[in-house]
Amino acid sequence: MKIRVLTIHGIIFQLDNGSVVAVTDPSVITSSITDVRSSSAKSGGIVYDGGASITERGICWSLSPNPTILDNKTNDGIGSGTFISTMTGLSSFTTYYVRAYATNSIGLMYGDEKIFTTENDFRLLFGIDSDTLAYGDNIDDALIWN
Repeated sequence: MKIRVLTIHGIIFQLDNGSVVAVTDPSVITSSITDVRSSSAKSGGIVYDGGASITERGICWSLSPNPTILDNKTNDGIGSGTFISTMTGLSSFTTYYVRAYATNSIGLMYGDEKIFTTENDFRLLFGIDSDTLAYGDNIDDALIWN
């Protein structure tokens, strides 16, 4: 059972099983961007709780640097540790900025920023449906050149 006991110079101390421990903001590391497609991509993060339970974690993204949870975001649960998340509804051939985030009773913290560009969806460009061209096929194999 944790009981908040006092604050000294902005640091909150809690009684934890008979010991007094300092509680800080969570620490967050943003994972690399993976599985980039024309309308989705994956990222995630590693979260350390700072001595207070994580109440929300996820990733946030934007078309501008330093995205916040007021931009697009996922909510990937609670607790410390590693998580993976999928960004959906992205625009083709567009650059995005991404950061992992986590919240505990002390505050909200963001991880380092990652930048990626979604793939260009050539199937839309050339009017080829998904039955004609599977992801990863060579576009030249699906087109008839005259």
